Amino acid sequence: AEWEDHLPNDTEVVVHGLHSAGHHNGQAGHIVGFDSSSGRYTVQLQAGDGEDEGMGEPVTLAVRPHNLTQVVPVEIFGLSGSPELNGQWGTIVGYDDEKERYLVQLQNGKTISLRRENVIVPAQTPVMITGLTGAEQHNGKWATIIDVDRTARRYELKLSPDPRQAHLKV
Repeated sequence: AEWEDHLPNDTEVVVHGLHSAGHHNGQAGHIVGFDSSSGRYTVQLQAGDGEDEGMGEPVTLAVRPHNLTQVVPVEIFGLSGSPELNGQWGTIVGYDDEKERYLVQLQNGKTISLRRENVIVPAQTPVMITGLTGAEQHNGKWATIIDVDRTARRYELKLSPDPRQAHLKV
């Protein structure tokens, strides 16, 4: 498949951080398109999450990338306050913009709030690089996770279409 500098269609996402349409924050949906001229995703919210009043039609939004979080499985890692959760799997179901934490639903149904460094995203997941201070030129670029070095606490990412590999701290 040819590399695209955005998430593929049908990716499950949760909307967050919207101001003018804040009533949609926390709602789940899936990507149905990307407008490269505006840099926005077209997201169709799930039925029941975003139906227009009286219409019964799902809502479709144009959303900036930083207002979307992928719904992906993650492994919990590095918790000192609740070490019994380390090694358990959950699913990212949202993002808390104020606390800058993922909302992760555990297999038992409970949802917890975790910092980025306390989740391990699996290989082959597309990610947008953010928060780098030593290699700022990569912030905002898309990459695919190749592997995780737990000891060094680094992801190995493939920056595409750049054929080089970049090693970045979790």
